[in-house]
Amino acid sequence: KIVFARVILGIIASVIIGLFFMRRQDSIFTSPITQASCVCCLAYGSGAGAASKGKRLAAHFRNELFEVGKYLLMGIAVSTFFQMALGSDLTKLNSQGLLGPMLLMMLMAFLLSLCSSSDAVIGKNMGVSFPVGAVMGFMVFGPMMDIKNLILMSPNMSKRFILKLAVVTFAVCFAVVYAASLLGLGGWIR
Repeated sequence: KIVFARVILGIIASVIIGLFFMRRQDSIFTSPITQASCVCCLAYGSGAGAASKGKRLAAHFRNELFEVGKYLLMGIAVSTFFQMALGSDLTKLNSQGLLGPMLLMMLMAFLLSLCSSSDAVIGKNMGVSFPVGAVMGFMVFGPMMDIKNLILMSPNMSKRFILKLAVVTFAVCFAVVYAASLLGLGGWIR
């Protein structure tokens, strides 16, 4: 049920964000994007042979595994630190409503910059200490906007657009997950 809720809430938030930016007339890019800017093309060339494609695929897989692995381990370390350092104070957040824990979890998602599968692992780990709605906010917002995404967008997109995208994404994700939680999402998932 958690996976289903995450997918549905993510789709709803994405559609609303897309509709918000749909009528945008001015260019969001600071420079033209070309095929040469593709990291895979630059790193592995564009050989057409099957062996070359297999080598490129294996190299890409290895690079992605080690890139994602370090973020996953950092996220687990941070969530473990929070749980150990705050101890029983984290469980008190369950009784303090949804607003504070959800803002904290969405901020953590932004700062940790994990991939979506790592968000799920960390979210499950933090699910004991935080309300379901807060964890859902972490898992819906995290893959959409984080520090890593801002850094990746900054060379090619205007700073004004990036800021607007970050604020709109945060607000929409918060509103969608918060509304779903108020409508009984937490009771449905548990």
